[in-house]
Amino acid sequence: MRRSDPTRRDPAKPGRELARPGRGRLVVGVAARPHGLRGELNVRLFNRGSDVLDRAKSLWLAGQEYALVGVRAGNDGVFVRLEGVGDRDAAAALGGNEVEVLRELVDLADGEFLLADLVGCAVFDSEERPLGRVVANWLAGQDRLVGHDEDSELIGPALPEFLARVDLAARKIWVELPEGLPRQPLSPKPKS
Repeated sequence: MRRSDPTRRDPAKPGRELARPGRGRLVVGVAARPHGLRGELNVRLFNRGSDVLDRAKSLWLAGQEYALVGVRAGNDGVFVRLEGVGDRDAAAALGGNEVEVLRELVDLADGEFLLADLVGCAVFDSEERPLGRVVANWLAGQDRLVGHDEDSELIGPALPEFLARVDLAARKIWVELPEGLPRQPLSPKPKS
């Protein structure tokens, strides 16, 4: 079993949640700043070696779809030209937004999965005891999975040595967590 996540992490913004279940898209980077006067935008990909934007026909910023007119490599990311973004001010207005692409553009080998695929999976320890359900993945200094049971939250490392088994078809994962990993109580739900 191998885990693959082309979104990886943005070290400047810890705790990013990249799974967007049900939308069919993945966050692959952040629109950093404008480049030049003609509306190019510098995109910092979480996986600097990714070519996902080369295959994309469009991307999403702040929930809005933009057709890709051009993509070229830069020293500090990738420069993109977007239809309808024709000057520096228009590009600057998009800075700071997450960049999303269609999930289907991400190539995975047999046995590979994305951390985003684990959101919604039931979590069990190696002795089959239920630990809750994955509610998010956070990519920060260390990739993490966030799990909830009825009244607590558990944040555990999303590293191959702790993910003992993954069965995406059954929506279940088995983990071997480090000893002493604390559970945090969830805030009580408001009564209606």
